[in-house]
Amino acid sequence: MRRKFSPLAVLVFLLASGMVQAGVPDVQDSFEEDHPFGMSLTARYQTKSHQADILREYVDTKSKSVVLLNQLRAKGTTELIQFDLQMGLYKDLELVANLPYVVSDQLNLDYHPNVKAAAAAAGKSPQDAVLGIREIDPTSGPYDPTGDPATVNTLFDLPFKGTKRSGLADPLFGLRWAPWNQNRDEGLPTWILGVMLKVPLAAVKTADNNAVGDGMYRLQVNTTVARRVLPYLQPYFDFGADVALFANTASLYQNYNSKTQNLVNPPSVIGVKLGTEIYPWQQRNRERYVSIDLGAGFDYVMKGRGYSDLFEALGSSPCRTSDGCGYTTFERDLRGLEDKKVKHAAEFKAGKITKDQYDALLAGLDKELADGKAKDTFGRTDGLTDIDAYGIIRTWFGVGYQPFRNLRVAADFALAFEQPHLITNADPGSDAVEDRRVDDLEKVDIAVTGYNSFGDNEYNPVYLKEIDDPGKRFKVDGVFNWTLLFSVTGQF
Repeated sequence: MRRKFSPLAVLVFLLASGMVQAGVPDVQDSFEEDHPFGMSLTARYQTKSHQADILREYVDTKSKSVVLLNQLRAKGTTELIQFDLQMGLYKDLELVANLPYVVSDQLNLDYHPNVKAAAAAAGKSPQDAVLGIREIDPTSGPYDPTGDPATVNTLFDLPFKGTKRSGLADPLFGLRWAPWNQNRDEGLPTWILGVMLKVPLAAVKTADNNAVGDGMYRLQVNTTVARRVLPYLQPYFDFGADVALFANTASLYQNYNSKTQNLVNPPSVIGVKLGTEIYPWQQRNRERYVSIDLGAGFDYVMKGRGYSDLFEALGSSPCRTSDGCGYTTFERDLRGLEDKKVKHAAEFKAGKITKDQYDALLAGLDKELADGKAKDTFGRTDGLTDIDAYGIIRTWFGVGYQPFRNLRVAADFALAFEQPHLITNADPGSDAVEDRRVDDLEKVDIAVTGYNSFGDNEYNPVYLKEIDDPGKRFKVDGVFNWTLLFSVTGQF
């Protein structure tokens, strides 16, 4: 019996991944009368170019306002090889596996072209010619902790050359099912549902290694609806989500304080795509054809912690508290020394210890605090930052050629533009106690103060004043990516 197409039924199942490739995927079937087993293997080579302007907030004391200044230019390239395996399980249900290998991945930072032009025109270094550069890198030369104390406070050296990364990336495994298939029933569209799990098997990417994994389990779900409305025209629609689930123990995505750390996981993504496949030439019941794929899409990337364009520069910063630089040190006490100071103050106020005992205890704790800062035991940034939500607008053009049923080759070119967004924007923390008086200490706590009068830690443990405070935050603008993809598919 022929079933009618129901848009409502499709909308109920609209779960998808913004990561799904353009075009309508083929679902391999098995246990058919004339086709007992179906399988395909696709090899893809992808090269991607990334460029972004990095601006920084600056407090203008004259106008008493926060302004954005062009400071840096980020440029990166990624080369990737992927192998996709599709294996029919039963009818229109298939097993899918994606195995990626990163051939090369590198991102570099340099002065923004406007900064270079201003420095050249003034005949000075960027630090002397452009406002705000000195606060990132105070000297035009390499970091020298033994030099002038005024040059010690460095976020990172400029220009910055990132590590060239390579290796096996995290694989994906999942299922794809076509409850409706136009090849079986011409009265129906083709409707495909997919679910994939990314398993963090690759070594975790840190600022001091060349690995490419992130240690995060992710769930990708998608649905694609397509219909051949004319012999040479097949519009399609795709919608979905890529959701961060949980991290393994090696991941940098860790929760250091469930009460005050606002963000832990990387962003989740939802996306929609609209496109059409055009068949200017086809023969033998569509077994031989040339196809053209045109489309556009939009992804919404939610707020989360992540690997921004500043990740490696911040994570490998030469700034050390032992040199007198506190730019990369978190406002948190990893050993609870501030808690002890509050406790001893309450003991002294209650008459449990003498003034001499109290002074001696405080002196000892102050020394431990100073020693801890000197040895970087207060925690330094690993490079991850809290990133604001933003949108991505993308478009693509592809050409495919299938000379016979068992072979298909394709080439795709895609452009993507990201909306401007902050890439360092962690909240200071959460006020642990609000408007409650401490009788013995005679203090009222009404704000985030690090360790409040009750000994409660209020600071977000990943909040970094030098980059997360309003007036010091970094923002990306003019983010432009292009991707070129070549693929070969063999079907059996």
